[in-house]
Amino acid sequence: MQLTSLRELSHYNRWQNRKLFALLTDVDDMQRQANRGLFFESIHGTLNHLLLADLIWMSRFTQTPLTFQVTSLAQILHEDFNDLQQARSELDNNIIQYIQQLDETSLQGDLTYTPSTSTNKEARSLPLRRCLVHFFNHQTHHRGQISAVVNQLGLDIGITDFAFMPKEEFQL
Repeated sequence: MQLTSLRELSHYNRWQNRKLFALLTDVDDMQRQANRGLFFESIHGTLNHLLLADLIWMSRFTQTPLTFQVTSLAQILHEDFNDLQQARSELDNNIIQYIQQLDETSLQGDLTYTPSTSTNKEARSLPLRRCLVHFFNHQTHHRGQISAVVNQLGLDIGITDFAFMPKEEFQL
């Protein structure tokens, strides 16, 4: 994957998260926290999982230690929806900044890390480019789950297709 495509994906990620959180603002906490049969049970649990996983990956990418202990991939970082939304917004901007500073040479290297929640704590080494593709794909996967639940609640998130991201959302 080319650097330009990764940059586009970072902006797509922010665009979709903004849309999703804006839509969910009108959903009450009980509905957001109800068990919907998702991998992380609720909309709120899944949004927390995405934030947690993204923070873990960003700490690996930037080689910066996390400021908290990871206890589980279902760990709730923010009980309050507004706090979760603020943390998501800040992280999305940090993701864009991180991707923006990468160059093609850095994408040729490997990322070596130790899983934080796996029972197998052996170091892994994967191409950075592959890790970044996984990073963005993982986000899309779980947002898709939430999108289906939102649809069942009678709400319409609108267009989520990458190809239809408005130009104003992506400015290099």
